[in-house]
Amino acid sequence: MYDPSTGRTWAHWLDNADEARVGKPISYDELVRRTGMDSIPALSAMKAAA
Repeated sequence: MYDPSTGRTWAHWLDNADEARVGKPISYDELVRRTGMDSIPALSAMKAAA
């Protein structure tokens, strides 16, 4: 999720298993680390410029 009005990002991670349960949200940076995919490249560019 990305909220452009606040600049906040977060995601929910759910393992692909029958017994998996949704836990606390993780940061967007953690999602990128886990998946290797940056689906909001403009956000990463803004962070790099800051």
